[in-house]
Amino acid sequence: MSSACNGHHDKEEWTKEELAEMQAKWGADWQFTGIGTFAHLDYAKCLVDPSVSYDIAIVGARFGPRAIRQASSRQTSTRGFNARAKINPYRNWAKIIDCGDIPITPFDNVIAREQMTQALKELGSRRAVSALSPRPRLLTLGGDHSLTLPALRALNDIYGRPVRVLHFDGMFTFP
Repeated sequence: MSSACNGHHDKEEWTKEELAEMQAKWGADWQFTGIGTFAHLDYAKCLVDPSVSYDIAIVGARFGPRAIRQASSRQTSTRGFNARAKINPYRNWAKIIDCGDIPITPFDNVIAREQMTQALKELGSRRAVSALSPRPRLLTLGGDHSLTLPALRALNDIYGRPVRVLHFDGMFTFP
């Protein structure tokens, strides 16, 4: 057994064989492991790396994104086939990535809304990867409805005209 498996971590350099052995042993991400991105999509810090390109960016803010991402962990790009539509939306035309959460202040809602507006404006102003759309699409994850107004403001600034909204909300009442 090589030193990669014997716990000898004091080496300064690893051989290609040792690195390949570690990759074979520990490199697989299963549905219950890895970084908690939406549906196990690739993660990038899009707001601090303008070279990151995408067609659809998953971006969160405030209180709900962690729970939404956790709930999506049963989804993967290999298990996303929709039999009725006969497509896998994760492997169709769009490059989809999880851009993480917008860093906002928890102390002042007015400042937080402006931070979200500016971040969404930055993410939505970039050029999309696919030729099907000049601008990327943003799928926002929230949880307390505070993300809707900043998203609308950002999109209005980006496109210079009114935008359409498809708003999903989970509201259940029981007798």
